[in-house]
Amino acid sequence: DWEGAASAFSKVSSLEYPDVKQLLEESRRQRYLNERLKEAEAYLERGNWEEAVKILEEYNVASERPDGELALRYARARLQMEKGEWEKAAENLQAVLDQRLTYRDDLNELHQKADKEARLARWMREAVGLMDGGKWSQARIRLEQILDQEPGYPEAEQKLEQVQEEIHLSDLYKEASQLMKAKRWAEAISRWQEILQIRPSGYRDAQDRLKEAQEELELATFYNRGIEAAGRGNWRDAEKAFAKVAIKRPDYREVQKQLKNAQDKIALSEAFRRGVEALEEGKTTYNLKQLKKAVTELETACKIDRRYRGAANRWNEAKREYKLLKHYLDGQAAFNQKDWAKAIEEWRKLVEEEGQPDYHGDAAQKLAEARRQARLHRLSDEAEKAHQSQDWEQAILLLEQLVEEKPAFPNAKNRLAEAKMQQKLSTAFDRAKQAFEGQQWQETIRQLEFIRKTRPAYRKKEVDDLFEEAERQQALENNYNRGLEAIEKKDWETACQYFQKVYEMNPDYRDVETRLRQVHQQQTLQEHYEAGQAAFGGEEWETAI
Repeated sequence: DWEGAASAFSKVSSLEYPDVKQLLEESRRQRYLNERLKEAEAYLERGNWEEAVKILEEYNVASERPDGELALRYARARLQMEKGEWEKAAENLQAVLDQRLTYRDDLNELHQKADKEARLARWMREAVGLMDGGKWSQARIRLEQILDQEPGYPEAEQKLEQVQEEIHLSDLYKEASQLMKAKRWAEAISRWQEILQIRPSGYRDAQDRLKEAQEELELATFYNRGIEAAGRGNWRDAEKAFAKVAIKRPDYREVQKQLKNAQDKIALSEAFRRGVEALEEGKTTYNLKQLKKAVTELETACKIDRRYRGAANRWNEAKREYKLLKHYLDGQAAFNQKDWAKAIEEWRKLVEEEGQPDYHGDAAQKLAEARRQARLHRLSDEAEKAHQSQDWEQAILLLEQLVEEKPAFPNAKNRLAEAKMQQKLSTAFDRAKQAFEGQQWQETIRQLEFIRKTRPAYRKKEVDDLFEEAERQQALENNYNRGLEAIEKKDWETACQYFQKVYEMNPDYRDVETRLRQVHQQQTLQEHYEAGQAAFGGEEWETAI
């Protein structure tokens, strides 16, 4: 009696009873829970399940009062039943029954209803899952169970009709697939069409399988027509029939083999005819392109049937004619490009290896001319190498041979004249250097002047430097010798002038420094002597002394 306890404890002093405050608070709390429980029960009586749940959860009544927990589970169950959450509702009602069978008069009935609905909902989910997985027979069993217990169960009849249709379609699909495996295309087409009449929007890959069956029927029809035409020897009709099959299905049975056989039979006579025509034209007109065509066409004929009208022999003939003409033309092309080795090689094969000196009427003559040209150009090339290495004697020897054998050989005479000139210039330059080394300055200058006059640009810097140095050395020698001559004449002033010039040009030239010092000394002696003589004549004895 929480109301009475709260009233009594409120009148007791906490000084005499220390725990009275705690007892008063607990009494009041319990009184409050009672009030909330009664309020929730009132909502239950009125069928307001949401408010009942709200109060019981919000104020923890269920955790404090056994009746509160029962009330909360009952209220939740009723709310879940309204929402169609039958399994949760059945669970909550079962918990209430486990604790108190007599909690409510409708408790057992509600539990049975929730349990049944939960079971039916579970079966429906299972049925839907089986349908989604394509397990139509199992789905049908579940749906029939649902309708046995609840004939008007929502969507069950509709789904059962759908399942039965799927089972029928599946049976038709299996039958059509078996007919396809047996290659009974017409019957398979009938089954696929029946499936698509039932399900115009499409069933699995029935549309594709129908198209496949129709295509297979068409391929088989054309293939059989081709076989029949080939059997009659009508290769054109056979080719057309097999070609239609090959275009649509290149790997169909032996269509490639059959098509090739028909095409080979057609191509054989055509290839042989074209090959023989090209061979005759190529031989007559020396046409390499026609001979190549002949080889190709006759090779095609031989691949089909070597024995056909002597195809192998004509093919060998075409190959030989092509080979001979190719040697001749390749040799001519090489000759025109001045590739003498190639020209010789091609014409040698034609004349010597193939034994055709009179081919085209001039094969042997062309070979001889190619060899002559090779020899001439070899002389020219060797002469050029000698020219590059400045071996003028060898260059002259080779060019003289070249000019003797073919005076009109391009630029040969000019090159010979140039080689001879270069030899003269080289000889002159060598002589100039030898004369320079022998201090023969006049000879050096003479040789270099010849080079300058003959070919001013010849080794210009070397010639100019050597010429300048030779002139300089000549000037040094001339001035030095003149200085010596002046000494002999005791013409000290003139000697000094010449030696001074040498000294200024080259202080280290011979003994010019000593000579210059000697001349200066002699000049000084001469000046003193003359001054003494003059003073003596004037009786200026002090000055004379």
